[in-house]
Amino acid sequence: PTFSRTMRAGDEMNDLRRSITLGTTGDRRLEALARLPDLINARGETVATSGAFRDSFRRRRCLVPAEAFYEWRKEAGGKKAPVRFGLREGGLFTFAGLHDAWLAPSGERVESFAIITCEPNELVAEVHNRMPVILPEAARAAWLNPAAELPALQALLRPLA
Repeated sequence: PTFSRTMRAGDEMNDLRRSITLGTTGDRRLEALARLPDLINARGETVATSGAFRDSFRRRRCLVPAEAFYEWRKEAGGKKAPVRFGLREGGLFTFAGLHDAWLAPSGERVESFAIITCEPNELVAEVHNRMPVILPEAARAAWLNPAAELPALQALLRPLA
């Protein structure tokens, strides 16, 4: 697959953020999440040894489907503009992810996931210093294999060429 990027209007991103916020308002799990560190991304270079992700990397890997991801380009005057990255031919792809379930301080069970990131490829490097690990279709079964060896899994944590 080949990647492309497109600029998106800031208003569209604000609408997206607002719809996500409105769609989750009133969920008690958000109260628990708001008090915890922001762990939506896991660095591929340290995921096998990081206390926050080590166990999930060994036992709870998942695929996170997406049709695009956004990074923020710094503009003149300190403003930031969203840049959309997706497959040139369109369609879905999958991020390498980790999932877990844990008890919040309130005692409520929270299910969460994180996307693994890596150094960027040439295209994303023009905008940001990290990117999500995108698993090609041929690597998905290996990523989900519960018997996979750690070195084989770590070899998958690289930028999409």
